[in-house]
Amino acid sequence: MRRSDREVRDREAIEAFLSSSKTVRIAFSTDSAPYIVPLSFGYEWRGELPVLYFHSAHEGRKVSLMRANASVGFEIDELMDVHGGSEGCSWTASYFSIIGSGRLEKVEAAEEKMKALHLILRHQSGRDFPIPESALSSVLVMKLSVLEMSAKSNKG
Repeated sequence: MRRSDREVRDREAIEAFLSSSKTVRIAFSTDSAPYIVPLSFGYEWRGELPVLYFHSAHEGRKVSLMRANASVGFEIDELMDVHGGSEGCSWTASYFSIIGSGRLEKVEAAEEKMKALHLILRHQSGRDFPIPESALSSVLVMKLSVLEMSAKSNKG
């Protein structure tokens, strides 16, 4: 990281940011150009890194790309404020961001799929909802096992 003075290593600060974030962008590799898609997510920590969960239809571009290459990049950010200066190049922004990579795969086991859906719903809404067993077959659940990530913040 070029600006190591802005690197965030404190897990509590990273957790606070993750818990308040609602959208993650997943970057897929394709033959012609990268493909980036924003997704709602839920997560849990496994050791030092989070595992992110998403839901989707069973077919579509992101599902095809996941099947072709499970290695993806991801990004979560929040722009909090922009601070002006007397010159154009003296402006700065307050932000927090996480960038990383990992392995995206379909969740097969019914128990993990149900757990993931509960994590997504709880994270997005702040509460629990009953999920009927019949819903498991109508939705695809994906899991991003994070392999590496870095967090960065500027308080402006």
